[in-house]
Amino acid sequence: MGVWSVITSKNFLILTLFILATSISIWLLTMPTPTFQNIMFETHKQITTNLKNINVMSSSHKSHEVNLDETYMELLGFTANPQLYPDGLRNSEIPVIVTAVTNDNYEDSIQLLQSVQKYLFNNQVHIYDLGLGSPELVSLQKHCNTSNRCVVKSFDFEKFPHHVHNMHMKAYKPIAIQQALVEYGAILWTEGKDYFISSDVLPLLKQAQNYGIVAWIIESRDSTSAMTHPRMFTYFKTHTSKYYFQHMVGSDHLIIYNTKRIHKEMMLPWVKCALDRECVHPLGAQGVGCDARRKPKYLYMGCHHFEASALNIILGLMFGTEDEVPTYTSQVMIFGKENDQNNTTTKLPTTR
Repeated sequence: MGVWSVITSKNFLILTLFILATSISIWLLTMPTPTFQNIMFETHKQITTNLKNINVMSSSHKSHEVNLDETYMELLGFTANPQLYPDGLRNSEIPVIVTAVTNDNYEDSIQLLQSVQKYLFNNQVHIYDLGLGSPELVSLQKHCNTSNRCVVKSFDFEKFPHHVHNMHMKAYKPIAIQQALVEYGAILWTEGKDYFISSDVLPLLKQAQNYGIVAWIIESRDSTSAMTHPRMFTYFKTHTSKYYFQHMVGSDHLIIYNTKRIHKEMMLPWVKCALDRECVHPLGAQGVGCDARRKPKYLYMGCHHFEASALNIILGLMFGTEDEVPTYTSQVMIFGKENDQNNTTTKLPTTR
């Protein structure tokens, strides 16, 4: 009997402990203690606060972009009443020849000035200094001063986002072109190693007056899709496939008239892209490493052409991409080297 009594007492103790544990568990679930409630409340409060912060950050980011646009657009002449061609021009002879000079292309700019004096001496010249050293700047101003129709101005990088300083992207180019268009109404933009080899510009000017722009297809005749990172097409809300057969034009030689259409449909999106690093330099894009062996030829070759790629996408949106020879292009070359003078109808510009 003694043994049975011990077993019974042990079982009773186990049962009692089980009932007690169960009761405590049920009580905790149904009647949380103040401490537990505080923990739940504080956790919920923190989550809610974080979500609000995320929404505020998202909203402030969007407004920041809008404010950036408003600031830069007004600075660059995108106002309610813009000065457009042909109204309100302050110069008597157009277009003005505009170029940009760095230490790398300083010597080429001297040859350009000499060619202007030879072939287009009546045209005004506007030179953007992109950071010349003192000796180069003094020499350039000396050559410029041989004509009373030549001016050198520093490009004010400090007014624009930091990536515009990167010469490799050439994000400065659409901005400089827009500034010149606001000032002069029409420009002949030239940059690079080529200079003028002909004075026969009148047919090109008439073409530019009709379409707002004249450009030259690049020598390789590659398509825009082959030279442009796919993410840039997404930025412009279009598709790479639409540009499979659009021959790319270079951005080193352009004749532009600041017509209403050019101002709104070409320069505005081009400048906006230049100011946005994610547009002009999409994630993963690089300017070197072209794979010319890729098949088919219209697929992206792995090297992006930054501001020139953006220009070609915009031109495709404006004029379409179906024409073998777009209406805004010309094969009559007034740029090149002296030994190209006898071949001014077939020479095409390079891409950069």
